[in-house]
Amino acid sequence: MKKNVFDKIRRKLLKILYQIIHKHHTYKPTGSYHSINNYVESDPATQARYIEIYPKLISTLHISKEMYEACSIYVRPILSAETDYKVAILPNGRIHTDNESSVAIISHDNKLIGDISFNYNESKIISAELNTIFKQNYYSTPKKIQGTVFTLLTGGAGLNNYFHWLIDSLPRIHLLKKSGYFDQIDWFLVPSYRLPYQKDTLGLLGITKDKIIEGDKYPHIQAETIIASTAPRGNHTIIPVWVCDFLRSNFLNSQKKPQHNYRYVYISRKDSAIRHITNEEALWALLKNYNFNKLVLNEVTFEEQINVFAFAEMIIAPHGAGLINLVFCNRGTTVLEIFASGYVKATYYDLSRKTGLNYLYLICPSKKVKTAKKGMKLDIVVELDKIKSILDELIPAVHNSSLSKENL
Repeated sequence: MKKNVFDKIRRKLLKILYQIIHKHHTYKPTGSYHSINNYVESDPATQARYIEIYPKLISTLHISKEMYEACSIYVRPILSAETDYKVAILPNGRIHTDNESSVAIISHDNKLIGDISFNYNESKIISAELNTIFKQNYYSTPKKIQGTVFTLLTGGAGLNNYFHWLIDSLPRIHLLKKSGYFDQIDWFLVPSYRLPYQKDTLGLLGITKDKIIEGDKYPHIQAETIIASTAPRGNHTIIPVWVCDFLRSNFLNSQKKPQHNYRYVYISRKDSAIRHITNEEALWALLKNYNFNKLVLNEVTFEEQINVFAFAEMIIAPHGAGLINLVFCNRGTTVLEIFASGYVKATYYDLSRKTGLNYLYLICPSKKVKTAKKGMKLDIVVELDKIKSILDELIPAVHNSSLSKENL
């Protein structure tokens, strides 16, 4: 945890220094193309090309009006978005990342390509011409790579955040396979290759260590051919149905029987630096009366996490990255998500609806804040009487649902 904080501070300091110190200024992009389409059309002689995977795909947020209104204003979602999903092939291209908020895919004529690049600022995805690479004045010499590189970079969150790794990095593999180029890839450029779940998931997808380039070690590369995709969530935050299908089809099939007898599961955030439940001991004392099992996700393997979620009948958890594992639950599983009133997001309500789960939420009073950055750090004081009331009503219902499944 301390190393993650140190790395974050280091990246921010480097970002400031790179705006002050001038070096290798010729690597600064001279402009941008709005899309890979514009790049290809602007230069008939270019060998760059693209493959449309899901053109004009509309993704919809499946939430109630009450949840929408309950969402914190600074993270209130859009209800639908259209995305052109593509895979681009760029001879002699470059990739530059600050390992925080910017991923710049750069053409051979030194221009950023907007729809396959990425820049995130103040909880918003910003347009290509505002990418922070244009504010930089210091550029390292790119690492020259022979062969074809496919990038899974997705900004700083992919370095060590489980949610963003599963949602914003790995599903690019699905787009790559749909393009027909998977078997032609020599190297996979990933945000990081330090954490066990990063190694486990890539291994399960057939990507071995000898084909990995670590983006946190090589933030600037140039390759004979770069292949890049549209971001799995495009320029919005809605999780598309195809991402859920990709995760389930690639990781869930191996789970044939439960490894533990965990019917009711409580997910603790004691392994996290933020958003703790301050009265967790009292909450856990209550949950034990209902035969819950406590799980700290960082203490188990990726496949163990999948297994627990795949066979659980009820899951209670504060809002956090680990709840992306809900995508592995069986239809009808009951979910109770706990929020601080200063930070309410609809992500897992939407995911639960898309995967057929019985989703409930509890919003607990907290102090008011004005930004998402402050909101996400709020601790939670759980209202135990409300939890007890919910459980008294739900546990018999969950038990009866389980009996019905056994009789099918």
